[in-house]
Amino acid sequence: MTRMTNARRGAWIGAAMAGLLALSACGGGDGDSPFESGAQGGEESGGSGETGGETGGEGEEGDGGSIADLPADQIMERAQEALLAAESLRMSTEGGPGTDGVGMDLHLDKEGSCEGWVSMEGQGSVEILMRADQVWMKPDEMFWTTMGTSDPALVSLVDGNWLYGTTDDPELASTASACALGDLFAGSGSGATDTATVGEETTHNGTPAIEVHDTDDTGAEMTMLIATEGEPYPLLMTTNEGGGTTELELSDYNVPVSFDEPPADLILNIEDFRAGDITT
Repeated sequence: MTRMTNARRGAWIGAAMAGLLALSACGGGDGDSPFESGAQGGEESGGSGETGGETGGEGEEGDGGSIADLPADQIMERAQEALLAAESLRMSTEGGPGTDGVGMDLHLDKEGSCEGWVSMEGQGSVEILMRADQVWMKPDEMFWTTMGTSDPALVSLVDGNWLYGTTDDPELASTASACALGDLFAGSGSGATDTATVGEETTHNGTPAIEVHDTDDTGAEMTMLIATEGEPYPLLMTTNEGGGTTELELSDYNVPVSFDEPPADLILNIEDFRAGDITT
């Protein structure tokens, strides 16, 4: 029989939360969000608040012209408005974990529901489910191993199982911010800058789009693809920084977040886990 010490349990829970905090850094209101400064402010793919779950909409100047005919700052403002009106969306990294080593595929909504995963390069990944105040997290074996233990008996306590708790738990509270669409982009700017330029018209996954280019305060070069038909949703943001490239795709606008809760026999209550009431 193997029991974990309180210190080791706390360290493991903290390690699991580190993955979520890394995710929060990608979309929090701390000024580092790719959706906050400059062109990135218009990156969030929101739906039209008035049309609810529809992907179609005006997305054009009052005279019926395409947004591709507008100046870059106005295109970004339109994209920002559409983004902030979205009830739900999916964010996913493309082409690897990106320059910061964080990868993700998360479907989230304004009600706080969330489903998907976040990974840290060379450190494993954590699956995340959230509904209302309930949170389930399933780190993989690599994650636990690289976060401080090589004891197979201890790894077996959590490998393949879901840690369960609520957002009342201080160690799970940050999940609410990481997964709630409304909190994720709160405080983001208008998206308009004096340095943005309009690029070529193109398509992304079959959707006509316009390129908008900009450079942020750190010198990172960004290209956004914004839909020119239907709502002016941001579709893809590519950031070139420090010799690395990150691609963040935005999709599934206003598609409800749905998932089945994990089976009871694969759930470990985080309070029991912390108290040491789980043995092998």
